[in-house]
Amino acid sequence: MKKFFKKFLYQKKINEGFFLIAFAVLAIFFANSKLKNTYRFINEFSFFIKNNSTFLLKDFVNDFLMSLFFFLIGIEIKYEIKNGSLRKFKQTLLPIFCALGGVLFPFMMYYFCNFYSSFFLKGCAIPTATDIAFVISILSFLKNVPNSLRIFLLSIAIIDDIIAIFIIAIFYGKEFQYIYFFLSIFSIFMLLVYKKNLFLYLIFSIVLWIFIFFSGIHATIAGVLSGILFSIPEKRKIMNSSFLKTKRKIEKFSKFFILPIFAFCNSGIDLQNFKITTIHSTVFLGIFLGLSFGKPIGITFFAWIFKKAKVVSFPKNITIKEIFSISVLCGIGFTMSIFLTNLSFYEKEEIVHISKFGIFFSGIFSSIFGYCILKRIFNENK
Repeated sequence: MKKFFKKFLYQKKINEGFFLIAFAVLAIFFANSKLKNTYRFINEFSFFIKNNSTFLLKDFVNDFLMSLFFFLIGIEIKYEIKNGSLRKFKQTLLPIFCALGGVLFPFMMYYFCNFYSSFFLKGCAIPTATDIAFVISILSFLKNVPNSLRIFLLSIAIIDDIIAIFIIAIFYGKEFQYIYFFLSIFSIFMLLVYKKNLFLYLIFSIVLWIFIFFSGIHATIAGVLSGILFSIPEKRKIMNSSFLKTKRKIEKFSKFFILPIFAFCNSGIDLQNFKITTIHSTVFLGIFLGLSFGKPIGITFFAWIFKKAKVVSFPKNITIKEIFSISVLCGIGFTMSIFLTNLSFYEKEEIVHISKFGIFFSGIFSSIFGYCILKRIFNENK
């Protein structure tokens, strides 16, 4: 059995995106069948105490296991800044400005749909987020997308998540712990000091996660920071290094274990509450339009305007057409948007359901449209 699983997981033909989507579909099936109580029991299984409250299995997956996934993303971005498509300063600025456009335009679209209601305006942040895990799963089905464009997308998604985390901390955070926040800054300093000592770096990465977790900030930011600050071998030494071998093993664990479990724990949307009148809700429209259209328009417009102003530069062989096509996938807000929904509208369950439908349908639209347009562009360029 052990040999079977080892052979199964290490085949190159296996698509990790299939696993994530399959587990997401399985979660939706559970949530809309007689197994919904079983699904709720799995998600609400508690095994740890945090500030006199239960720490659920879902929290463990989202806060702890996903930190390892974000650590890998941080390493990829660090490598590209050091050796790859982000090594030039103007190229590094590109995803930063594009992410700002991808936050501002959805925010404005939602605002214009709901300006008449101060209660509905609480949800302005919902369409600003991007779910990097689901974005990567769609990308995994597209083999001809250049790595520079993939890194551009991952960078935008990471910056989106960081902005969303700050929005949560500033506008939704009720119990922000400044002591733990300052201790986490000290931990970051220790990571910089011991970045070439793997054992101490690992210890202080765990310490950083603990302090950020108890500060009230989403703990996955610890994974991003640990990855970006990690000391990567020089390009000429990296191919046969133990670093690369270890990274590949962690990637397999992330792709075939962490991400499918993450998808299962977070995708259980109850579709039985959906009514055709839901699409007439301005909350639904604000979220759907913001994610499906505001995201790609904002990212593409900011890329174009700052390129014209010569503030940023595009990666080699990448045009505004490719940037628009990849930015469509940023409309997959899913888990982070759902998290923001629960914080925004916890007082009214009906609005929470409407918001989740907006997130769900915009995710489906962005996934299909993004996949089709990318496949067409890069099949033409083959």
